[in-house]
Amino acid sequence: MIKMFSNGLIDSVNQVFDLGPRLSSELQVMPNPSWDYVDVTLEGGVINALQIYNTEGRLMLTTESSVQRKRLDVGHFPQGIYYIVVNGAYVQRFVVGN
Repeated sequence: MIKMFSNGLIDSVNQVFDLGPRLSSELQVMPNPSWDYVDVTLEGGVINALQIYNTEGRLMLTTESSVQRKRLDVGHFPQGIYYIVVNGAYVQRFVVGN
């Protein structure tokens, strides 16, 4: 989206970008919501690098492997919303309950 502003003397253009995560249908996280673990599956691909972030952008977990499916212990995470990033390209949201 492009917004244009004018104060009568100077025209300026500000470009606004959405930097939010793009959720990937190829990446599945189950169960969702979760209380103790999540199974992460990348359809048609291999999970090489995986990170979990909270909504504040804090890195909660990082792991490297070469598997199509990975089980992660999230039982110690505080209740809330988290984002899993796989291979720097696939993102999925999940919820940890209490």
